[in-house]
Amino acid sequence: MPYIATLRARYPSADPPSLIASFLILHELTAIVPLFAGFWAFKAAGVGAGLVAWAVADDGEEEQASWSRAKFRQWVTDGEEQAQKIGRRYGAFGIEKESKEQKEERKQREKDGVVDVERAPTTYSVGGDVANLVAAYIAVKALLPLRILFSLRAAPPMANVIARRFKGLREVGARYLKKQA
Repeated sequence: MPYIATLRARYPSADPPSLIASFLILHELTAIVPLFAGFWAFKAAGVGAGLVAWAVADDGEEEQASWSRAKFRQWVTDGEEQAQKIGRRYGAFGIEKESKEQKEERKQREKDGVVDVERAPTTYSVGGDVANLVAAYIAVKALLPLRILFSLRAAPPMANVIARRFKGLREVGARYLKKQA
C-alpha cells in the first residue's frame, strides 16, 4: 500500500478510472505513432523487405533461434494480413481497392474454406510498401514490453493532468444536473 499512498500524494487528481484511461490511451499511442514512424523510416531506408526476408528465411538454426524466427514469421503473417485488409479497403500500398462484389466473393470463398494458393500460410508475398508496413508492425510487436513500461510510467502524470483539466468540465456538468433536478 505504500506505493498507492505515494502515488496519491504525488498525483492527487489521478483516480483509478483516469489512470486506466491514461494507460489505454498511451498504450495505443505507443503502437500507432511508432507504426507510422517505422513505416516511413523503413521506406526511406529501404530495409523493410530485407527485414521481412530475414524473418521468413529458414536456415535451420538452433532451437531458441527457431522459436524467435517462428514468432517473427507469425508477426509477418499477421502484418501481411493487416496490410492486405487496409490495402483492399482503401486502395493503399499498391493494392487495388476492393469493390463490394469482390468483397462478398472473397468472404464467400473464406466461408467455404477455399484457400487461395497465393495466400497460403506457407507463402509470403510481401514486397514494397507492404514489406515496410510489415517491418514496422514487427518492430511495434517486438517493442511491446517497452511500450507497456512507458505506458505504466507515464499514466499517473497524464491522468493527473487530464483530471485537473476536466475538473472544471465535471463541475459544469454537476451544476447542470443539479439545475435539472
